[in-house]
Amino acid sequence: MTHIHNERLNAYIDQQLSEQEEIEIETHLYQCDTCSDQYLLLLEAEDIGASVSDQFTDDVIAKINRQLVQTNYISSQTNHRKQTIKHFWLAAGLTIVFTLTGLFQGMINMTTEQDFQERGSITAHLLDKSNDFFNHIKGGRHE
Repeated sequence: MTHIHNERLNAYIDQQLSEQEEIEIETHLYQCDTCSDQYLLLLEAEDIGASVSDQFTDDVIAKINRQLVQTNYISSQTNHRKQTIKHFWLAAGLTIVFTLTGLFQGMINMTTEQDFQERGSITAHLLDKSNDFFNHIKGGRHE
């Protein structure tokens, strides 16, 4: 039995043979294990060579890097949300504790009506400061 040469098998893979030649090769491949094995090896090499581009490695690495960045971004967003929720619950809990213990009421009671009268109003104080500033800019005297 004569074996089929690789050039002819490559032509068969590339569909460059006539229909009659293809039938002859197919018949031979069914009968000859050596040629069938060689045909499968050539077919695998053809599939790999045709499907893998020159930029394959660079494209795969770039895709992996993009996925890592997305995963890290999603992870950081999740951590930020968890941290925000923890801070909210902490603030809410402290507010309730301070309210129940009377801390807020004590702070209000510390400031009496007398303190307001001694200091004067904030508005009057701001107006006085503003007038002093403008008088200083104009070169006027300070009252």
